[in-house]
Amino acid sequence: MAVFKWRGRWAHDYRDAAGIRHRTTHASQADARAEAARIRIHRRGRLGPRIDPRATVADYAAHWLKTITPPLLKRRAFEAHASAARLYIVPRLGTLRLTDLRRSDVKAFLAGCQREGASGQPLTRGSVRLVYSAIRAMLNAAIDDELVSGNVAAKLGRKLRLQPTAHERHAATAQRVLEPAERRALLEAARQDEGGVWYPVVLVYDRAGLRLGEGRALEISDVRFETRKLRVRHAADDKTDALEEPKHGPREVDLSPGLAEVLEAHISGLERAAAETGRPLTRWLFPSTAGTMLDAANIRRALRRLARRAGLPPVSPQDLRHTFGSTLATTELPQYVQQQMGHRDITTTIGTYGGAFHARPRRGVALLDDGMLRVCRRAGGDKVVTLGRGRTREGSGSNGKD
Repeated sequence: MAVFKWRGRWAHDYRDAAGIRHRTTHASQADARAEAARIRIHRRGRLGPRIDPRATVADYAAHWLKTITPPLLKRRAFEAHASAARLYIVPRLGTLRLTDLRRSDVKAFLAGCQREGASGQPLTRGSVRLVYSAIRAMLNAAIDDELVSGNVAAKLGRKLRLQPTAHERHAATAQRVLEPAERRALLEAARQDEGGVWYPVVLVYDRAGLRLGEGRALEISDVRFETRKLRVRHAADDKTDALEEPKHGPREVDLSPGLAEVLEAHISGLERAAAETGRPLTRWLFPSTAGTMLDAANIRRALRRLARRAGLPPVSPQDLRHTFGSTLATTELPQYVQQQMGHRDITTTIGTYGGAFHARPRRGVALLDDGMLRVCRRAGGDKVVTLGRGRTREGSGSNGKD
């Protein structure tokens, strides 16, 4: 670092951690020395890579993206963040110094994204929500790097109504849920199509509520017939087929008796085919004809074809997952549905399937009366009434005081 007189002003010359040279000019020597001291204090005692406190939003965005590359972040999440930075954050906020970014700047930026996207057309609320998620995550990283003390984008999504309401979430989920008759038609189409080779695949998505990548990554050893459990240990990336942890960690899903029976027959068929061909038994529960993991696009195409055959609109694995969760929610507690679905927390479960939970008949405090004795006064004497589920049983009681 150096402070010197340059072209009639005081200059502060220094190089950042990347070796890039910077020079700032100031009206007085005191101002230049104060800037040098501020940067010196910022660098002192740091064990990690130093970040220039004068970095612009564009500079910091480039640094931030390098720190979240896969596998540190899921590929799809990284691509969404990188796209938001490249198309919106850097072009519109890139020249501002990160430490000078204000809440009003971010609000105006998001409002501009709503009015016009990268192509000049207004962005949908969902697209703006992805941009907001990226800038909020970037500023959270800036807090960790001690460049800023707070996130000026925090809670703006709620203020700008970028997040769907509970009613909108429930309605969107309900539109994707198949009716019982539609499920039966789809499964019957799968049973009759191509000798029923797709039937076990469709049934797993229908009866276990797996995400697309989780179903593709199932191995034969993941089916536990003794305990009636299906282990969900991995998820396959749609594009690269790389195995990673499920979205919120491994879990076990209960096997329905019907699904267990179909999977047992399916695995026996795989073992017979391996013995007849002399090939080793594949590790995958649903292998391709080449013995590899099923392709994601093939599963989507098969479901669309089966839906057409059943006379239904296009059906996706996510539709079957929502059908599974919504069906469970009509009879089971939210905690059980959360565990089966693999949600991070119960608020996600209730926020997605809350309509189904509320539709369940409730007895309230009347449930506490089950099995209890109560003496009812009647004109001809007291009666002892045993309260049960939907019925009462009467007996003679004393005429004394209760």
